[in-house]
Amino acid sequence: MNYKVLVTGGAGYIGSVVVERLLECGHEVVVIDNLQTGNKKAICTPHYIGSCGDPSWGLALRQAFENHTFDIVFHLAGETTVTKSVTHPQLYFQNNVVNTINLLGVMLEYGCKKIIFSSSAAVYGIPERVPIHTYDRTLPINAYGDSKLMIEKVLQRYHEAYGLKYAIFRYFNVAGATKTRGEWHNPETHLIPLIMQVALGKKEYLDIYGDGTRDYFHVLDVADFHIYVMEYLENEIYNLGKGRGYSVKEIVKLSEEITGRKILTKVAPGRVGDPEHLVSAYPVMGYSMKAIIKSAWEWHKGGYERN
Repeated sequence: MNYKVLVTGGAGYIGSVVVERLLECGHEVVVIDNLQTGNKKAICTPHYIGSCGDPSWGLALRQAFENHTFDIVFHLAGETTVTKSVTHPQLYFQNNVVNTINLLGVMLEYGCKKIIFSSSAAVYGIPERVPIHTYDRTLPINAYGDSKLMIEKVLQRYHEAYGLKYAIFRYFNVAGATKTRGEWHNPETHLIPLIMQVALGKKEYLDIYGDGTRDYFHVLDVADFHIYVMEYLENEIYNLGKGRGYSVKEIVKLSEEITGRKILTKVAPGRVGDPEHLVSAYPVMGYSMKAIIKSAWEWHKGGYERN
């Protein structure tokens, strides 16, 4: 079955890869994005430009629903930087929570009752155990995690009251690239792109803020999981991870092997709002850590203009 899908945040890193895979599978896709962190060149479908933080979001959203019929919404838009959420929580509650509620209102108005929501492992806060199960305690330690957990609760209540069907994806660390789309932020805060910058001589050294462990998941696996779960929404929560934690030092070592470059490092003060370990208890089949780093390296070597 071919689906008509609205992808919010479809010009961003993960969103653009999700759109790419949807189109490859023959689905119809419309994108809405404010281009705050996304790249217009990454959009290859009908699209609407609107900001979650001002009236243009509502206008663009209504235009999209007026001009198209949607079977489902993939909701990937929102504020995502953990450390920024500690100092600017208002942005996260407004742009993540309030505007998701606005999105849901328009969806219900136009009869669209299916959504896949991009949540985060940040909802667990400091995990009570590692690896983490979906039914473990949720106690966020930053506004980013709070905002994601609030939206999860809203979805559950909308299911009970309005018959909304949903899937919640709690991402661990998404990384890697396709041949045409990869991970790049301004400013860059994610580990693997920072390592690639050092390998390419664009950055002198990598700051290490701690050596806890993280679970990494290829961006293509994220896209394929959206398409797989879209076939049947059971109001479930999924941890998207490989079930294996990697330390910063392990990632640096693997990156040196793959790139053939020396990655200089420097110990830096720990970042506020970051738990030490985030590893999923549910390994999802997909690309290996080496494949993730290799794909990132190939894309970064080709230059950012391809995204």
